[in-house]
Amino acid sequence: MDSGEGALARINRQIRGLYPGYFALVMATGIISNAAWHIGHRSASDFLLGVNLVAFPLLLLALAVRMTRFRGEVFADLVNPRLVFSFFLIVPAADVFGLQLALRGQTESAVFLWRFALAVWTLLGYASFSVLTFINTESGADLVHGGWLIAIVGTESLVL
Repeated sequence: MDSGEGALARINRQIRGLYPGYFALVMATGIISNAAWHIGHRSASDFLLGVNLVAFPLLLLALAVRMTRFRGEVFADLVNPRLVFSFFLIVPAADVFGLQLALRGQTESAVFLWRFALAVWTLLGYASFSVLTFINTESGADLVHGGWLIAIVGTESLVL
């Protein structure tokens, strides 16, 4: 990294290359928070909720900026059979974050996040499997990897 590079240029570069799998941070943080809540560690749970109250909107903002300013990069990720399923992490991130809020009586926010997750899941379901069906040029055995299991995690999170 060039030491003369400005903060805005660094942020811009990071957003351009934003890996959609970063939403795993919110999912994992929410899972630990919810577990802590259920076993009575409310202060730890609340701290982790605070992390997600910052991380989830920040990641959504970064993704929105990337979709607006770097459409080509986002499209390239969406049509890449090895990357498209990483977008599914948005779904369990929203769902688990919604559960964090629901545990604290924020039902309307939780329902909003579930609806958002359902919409993202629906769009990605058609997009990702279309990529595998119509765009994939690799032989099936070489392409199938654990990344596509994220679609299953996203689906499971919707029922929570």
